[in-house]
Amino acid sequence: MARYGVSGPRSISVIADLLGLPPPPSPPREALTPDKLKSVTLDTLLAILEAWASRKPALLAFEDLHWSDSTTLELLDRIVANAKDRPWMIVATSRSEFPYRWTDGVDLLHIELARLDRGNAERICAHLDAAAVLPPDAFRQIVARCDGIPLFVEEMTKSVLEGLAMALARAGAPRVVIPATLHDSLVARLDRLGPARRIANVGATIGRRFSYDLLAEVMNVPAAELNPGLLELTQSGLVESHGLPPHREYVFKHALIRDAAYESVLKREREALHRRIATVLRERFPELQEREPELLAHHLTQSGAALEAIPLWAAAGQRAPRMSRRSGICRRRSNCCGASPPAPNAPRPSCRCCSAWR
Repeated sequence: MARYGVSGPRSISVIADLLGLPPPPSPPREALTPDKLKSVTLDTLLAILEAWASRKPALLAFEDLHWSDSTTLELLDRIVANAKDRPWMIVATSRSEFPYRWTDGVDLLHIELARLDRGNAERICAHLDAAAVLPPDAFRQIVARCDGIPLFVEEMTKSVLEGLAMALARAGAPRVVIPATLHDSLVARLDRLGPARRIANVGATIGRRFSYDLLAEVMNVPAAELNPGLLELTQSGLVESHGLPPHREYVFKHALIRDAAYESVLKREREALHRRIATVLRERFPELQEREPELLAHHLTQSGAALEAIPLWAAAGQRAPRMSRRSGICRRRSNCCGASPPAPNAPRPSCRCCSAWR
């Protein structure tokens, strides 16, 4: 870290915390108030950026600002303020409802992207070789139903092409079926996965991002069975992979794909999967309980073991001020307070998580 100008014990400690690493010996962090800790964290991140890009042009990209927490936006505010005297170009994307906030003294170009026109939507279809396979009427229906949204165009076209290929494989005169909605097209693509469908369901229950080692423990199947299914899943384009086994991670290409895979699992089976995941996390990945107690708490809550989850939500709430993520503490307080189902004349459990910010 010294290469990037980070040498003070406080700065090293907050970076270790952000990366989920063990703190250095005798860190002075505990004496800091949450606001002071946040200030040290932001100052350290800005110092790293300055050391890396202060004397050369740099392109800084920030995606999906509409999902950012308040601390991330505060960091971006400070980066924008510093960029006035730096050879930096900042590109940030967000949904249209996000209020862009940098208007005073900033060279700002706001570009609002319209929905795709018919020609561009057709080009996406053509890139997927739909024009050579589908009849013109089916081609037009896909473009019309997707309303110019690129993800819809791509996923619906893939769904139709996959369905047509399966129909051709079964012989006979294939009938082109156009899904009515994006959700229908995603579910249809999942249904065609065969054995890999189960992997998608389990992965979606873990979350939008899941690791190979956690998935393997939860599914408890031989690698000779799991690996071909994961290969089929990634080749379908529904999931992307990063890294090498056994530390490879998988990410659903879009949150809507993960939601479709998750919601297609029956409620009782979902609860059983969450229970299985919670058991594996406790027995095989105890370090995660210490580093991310909210992860185990989430799976316990979704499995119906709400009372078991409360101490973990409390631990996550206690940890959140140290991480200076006030938006996160609000979510954790909500989960913790709502985890215990009401019972007649039953006192609500004491919640350190909720009292921490009163």
